[in-house]
Amino acid sequence: MKTLLLFAQLLVTQAREQPDTLRTALSRSISNAAFSASETDRRSQILRARNLANVYAIAWSDSFFIRQVTRFERSQPSQQKTHVVADSLRLAGNFALGREGVPKAMTYWREALRRAVAASTSIGRDRLRAVSHAPSRPTPSPSTSRVAQAIATERKGASASSSE
Repeated sequence: MKTLLLFAQLLVTQAREQPDTLRTALSRSISNAAFSASETDRRSQILRARNLANVYAIAWSDSFFIRQVTRFERSQPSQQKTHVVADSLRLAGNFALGREGVPKAMTYWREALRRAVAASTSIGRDRLRAVSHAPSRPTPSPSTSRVAQAIATERKGASASSSE
């Protein structure tokens, strides 16, 4: 258990020090899930994305990525692919802004927005059917909560021993 706690603390520390790296890994896992050849691979990538989102939530007290992974997992495979393509176009626009200027970036961003709205509209229709069954707020998984509690307990113990 102590090894697991140390590993969890290391992940949280890295998430605080390198949030962009974690966000990139999370995005890559979502992309891999959307375009995976098998259900087993898709589940594995979604689990990885969820674990990364949970680490980010602990590090930054921000559940945005937990909600994003939950929303992605609940969507249809075609919507998942559309989401990934839209996000890739958004990032291409960000890159084009510095290299080719605003007009080229706007071309990418407009197409990203068009695809995201199209995916959101169909996701919205699907959600209306399932609204009564969905929890109002995604929460970290029980294992993540236990890790967060263990880290907090460990910190309290370290604080108490350093103040003696």
